[in-house]
Amino acid sequence: MINRFRLLGFASLLIVIVLVIGACGSDDEAPTSTPARGPTSTPQVIVATPTPGPVGPTSTPFIVIQTATPTPQPGLGAQTTRINGFRWIQNEPNWRVPPRRGGTHTFANSTAPASLDPVLSRSFSSLAAVSMVYSSLIRCAVASNQVVGDVSQCVPEADAVSTWSQTGSGKVWTLKLNPNATWQTPPQTAFGYDAKLTPLYGRKVTADDAVHSISYWLGRLKKADGSPQPTVAQGSHWTNIDTARAVDPVTVEVTLKEPDPIFPSSLADYQSRLVPPEVFALDGDYTKRAVGSGAFILDKFDRAVKSEMIANTKFWKNGGDGKPLPYLDKHGLLILNATLARSAMITGQIDSALGVGIVTPADAINFGRQCTSCQIAEMFSAKSIYGLGFKTEGPNAAFVDIRSRIAIGKAIDWQNIINNVYAGAGRLVPNTAATGILYDDNPSIAKFSEGIASDDGNPWVFNPTKAKELWIASGHKAGETINLIFNPYTGLPNTVLAMVGDIEKNLGISIKVNQVSDINVYYAAVGFNPGQTHQNFDGLTVYNAQYRPTLALELAGMQKGNQLNFQEYDNPRIDELAAEAARGVTPERTRQIALEVWGIEKKELKRFPLPEAARYIVYSGRLRNAYQQNGGGEAFHLGGHIAEVVWLAS
Repeated sequence: MINRFRLLGFASLLIVIVLVIGACGSDDEAPTSTPARGPTSTPQVIVATPTPGPVGPTSTPFIVIQTATPTPQPGLGAQTTRINGFRWIQNEPNWRVPPRRGGTHTFANSTAPASLDPVLSRSFSSLAAVSMVYSSLIRCAVASNQVVGDVSQCVPEADAVSTWSQTGSGKVWTLKLNPNATWQTPPQTAFGYDAKLTPLYGRKVTADDAVHSISYWLGRLKKADGSPQPTVAQGSHWTNIDTARAVDPVTVEVTLKEPDPIFPSSLADYQSRLVPPEVFALDGDYTKRAVGSGAFILDKFDRAVKSEMIANTKFWKNGGDGKPLPYLDKHGLLILNATLARSAMITGQIDSALGVGIVTPADAINFGRQCTSCQIAEMFSAKSIYGLGFKTEGPNAAFVDIRSRIAIGKAIDWQNIINNVYAGAGRLVPNTAATGILYDDNPSIAKFSEGIASDDGNPWVFNPTKAKELWIASGHKAGETINLIFNPYTGLPNTVLAMVGDIEKNLGISIKVNQVSDINVYYAAVGFNPGQTHQNFDGLTVYNAQYRPTLALELAGMQKGNQLNFQEYDNPRIDELAAEAARGVTPERTRQIALEVWGIEKKELKRFPLPEAARYIVYSGRLRNAYQQNGGGEAFHLGGHIAEVVWLAS
């Protein structure tokens, strides 16, 4: 298994997964020689000197090379030679082949879209339905523009902009729009077509459009009747934006509240889509129709069953063959659970899916026997995304005594969960930052928990006898009932059941599990949404440590007063380190900061990262050239705009 997660250069600051959808097949024509790279726009070389932090080594200048979207390699569908962090189980792809045009790609998602609005909600289901319709200003680089991908990186590249630059310390950013970018012209029979929008259809994307979009992200717009726009589920990637203004028709100036030398990485988040003001003027939001500047036009929409997109024949980017993208004629979305998606994949009815029920390496091998043409890869997320959380705040909080939290940890056989629940294909890594920032390789449990003074105080050293002793010493007793609330994300219930079984057996207590399918109930319990108090549960929960495109944004979520600080960290040192990271630091200093914060987490023990299973990516034998990082959208699940560059072998 490939366990190397070393981050390269400046991009090591970024915390994102990469998913690859690749392929191989007997009809792929391998190039006879290695052509030279295709032309790209002249790079801007910007020397950024971070403001000296209050601690740590003196900041030194580092160079950030920012370019326009590279032209795909002439004659080939992709530049990509390999993906670091993937272990191919079946049919490792060769992407460096001529692309083929035509055909329909179909993706299966297990959940019907919550909305058509790509901004109002961070819902995965919504983005699966419409993200291929909308462009971003900046995105994570897609496969055709990378020679080597990495599961821990998101390399920002221009999408609807052509170049970007910063002035001063990174507080003011200038974005130059691609002069060819235009809004779509849907056919009159398309879903949501309205003759009132005729002035919008086919016109250029302007700086005013970008300013409107940013204002919508920030919840600052008024509807035609003067009422405020709908509330946006704002991600932390927008909180530092102060103002945006149009300098001229193709130039946008964004001023931040605080300097951010890596602001383009924040803009690469999958939720940051460009939306046209005419639709807002008509509808007051973007829930009734989808008109964007992306490669696909929403043609038919049946929320509970399927969606159909047709190629935007006037799209403003070219492929490796010199013709306008996309390569596909159509892109489809089917609403299928994992069991149905599995059958559909085997019978050739779909090309990709959110999941087909593969959990272990043995599952992957057995599935490969059923679908011999399918491409199957094993990978890990960029970091641990789930953490066991405790009620530590408020009167009579059940876990205010740290000994009670250590007792819970020592009652869990962490290695046994990895060995048996995940069939050995699992790991234990922090929620704090991308694994590649903290370690060069997947750590052992001993390495993961190093720095704790004694085994007796180490929650990752399994010891039921000591667990019971600490439980009683913390004021608890045998026979208690503790409540646990969580939202059943994919694969999580198996982990929770194993963990609960250990706790009940080894502490002699009962855990009442409340598995809530309504995400809003869970959000209210943990205090996810703006204005909600944290820890509105009375025992245990499972936190979702959402991916952030930079370490600075990860640490901002641990600062006192931050809405994402669910654990209620109140540590001045964390605040100092978060502030330093936000000013921009070298890759070496990034690792030092991440390790120090992880060390603080191990002292306070407000959450326990849960073991993370390997993930198995399955695609049809004909699918080519799709690859995307989580920060910019995970494959067709979030970042459906990658449909722009995928193609199908015959």
